[in-house]
Amino acid sequence: EGWKYRLQLASVAMLFSYGRISRLCAQMDRLSPQVRLARLWSGGSVSVILTADMEGFSTWMQRDEQAVIELLTETYYRFAEEMVREFEGELFQKEGDAIWCHFEDADRSLEAALWLLRQFVAYNRGRSAQEEVRLRVGLSWGERSHQVLQEAKKLESSATAGAVHFSQEVHDRLSQPAGHLTGRFQGPTYEVFCFAPGEE
Repeated sequence: EGWKYRLQLASVAMLFSYGRISRLCAQMDRLSPQVRLARLWSGGSVSVILTADMEGFSTWMQRDEQAVIELLTETYYRFAEEMVREFEGELFQKEGDAIWCHFEDADRSLEAALWLLRQFVAYNRGRSAQEEVRLRVGLSWGERSHQVLQEAKKLESSATAGAVHFSQEVHDRLSQPAGHLTGRFQGPTYEVFCFAPGEE
């Protein structure tokens, strides 16, 4: 639990540096993660949710806690902030290796996901396998609800490292077809598409 406290302190410093004091208050709210995310999500009634995390994060933290905290605060969160500025989104939560963003436009959300993955392709060059960041990204479209947040997390968790998984609803709203059908989820049933940098 000590690493969580130290990471929280580092995140607090970043939040103050970005002038995000109001979000700090919301993040400290003692609510379930789903309710807290719903409160932080301040976008419109319908949008695309992007969530990402690092494969093998817990193991990496146990192996080299300080290096991971530095990676998160100095590189990962900075990339996330740059991504939403560049692609007109909002980063409404970051906690450990998980980031949550929303975008009003499906094309911009996919472009953002691919941009983020490319940053870590470049970051990983020349690094050992143990030092590589293996990022997974999920995109889900829908009305503001716990369900669309959970769907985005499910898509991200099923993604291959270095790729983005997105729902049929996101796929159908792209201006040009992208990705390939990779599977189907049940309850409700919907198709899942996969796309990775280099497949353009």
